[in-house]
Amino acid sequence: MHHLLDIASLSDDDLGMLLTLGQDLYEHRIPDPQIKGWLATLFYEPSTRTRCSFTIAARRLGMEVLNLDMATSSAQKGEDLLDTVRTLLAMGVTTVAVRHPENRVMQALSSMHPLRVINAGDGTRAHPTQALGDALVMRGAWGHDLTGRHIVICGNIQHSRVARSHLALLPRLGAVVHFVPDNDDPLDLTGPYTRHKTLPDILPDADAIMMLRVQKERMAVMPDLSRYLNDFGLKEEDAKRLKSGALIMHPGPFNRNVEIASALVDHPASVIQNQVAAGVAIRMAILAGV
Repeated sequence: MHHLLDIASLSDDDLGMLLTLGQDLYEHRIPDPQIKGWLATLFYEPSTRTRCSFTIAARRLGMEVLNLDMATSSAQKGEDLLDTVRTLLAMGVTTVAVRHPENRVMQALSSMHPLRVINAGDGTRAHPTQALGDALVMRGAWGHDLTGRHIVICGNIQHSRVARSHLALLPRLGAVVHFVPDNDDPLDLTGPYTRHKTLPDILPDADAIMMLRVQKERMAVMPDLSRYLNDFGLKEEDAKRLKSGALIMHPGPFNRNVEIASALVDHPASVIQNQVAAGVAIRMAILAGV
């Protein structure tokens, strides 16, 4: 596995390797692998969890890390992404983790041999490392088997790269995907899923409920955020309808009392911080595997 561009690009063997190694690292069953080389993180959009977890993952593996501040880089002088990466490659950088607002920029980067490219989120298209890390949390909760589990993803589906990556991943692991969008627009998605009009319709059947942030930076028309929790969010009374053992999830960053009630972020069923920890483990596995 030379690059990680999206879930679809992973063979079944690659996927199995990443999940097995990631699970071992997440559950601290094996020592950290040690590899050499330079990782550069290029984030053209804001990030806390993904960028920091790549940095921590690389350093735990023994890699050198270069975190570019795009606000003070030559990108501000007009240099495009490909030329920035060519410069880093000439300096000896071996791997880049890239977040970019445009879809499909990763494919162009992947032709720059011998550079290794990891997609840290591109546009609304894909966020494979987030989906893989979330899968570690679910597998750890359910004996490493997602067969027949009902995963409900609720919120701003149309603009969510996380939702798209989960739709590419979860059915391959045997799970059933349910979407509850926050508007009535048709979904531009490919894959097996069931759409529901309201969250209460599916809550009692959910093994995991994953709330999504309102993608304000990608929306032409903003919803009324003062009413969003009541109309589309996960409220405290909703949590009472969840079956025993169901997980409350959120890929972050979360907005308390917008898409999820503040009390539910810290609810006993919440595994939101587990998702953050699993993000480090899966990114270690990816860096070791590419």
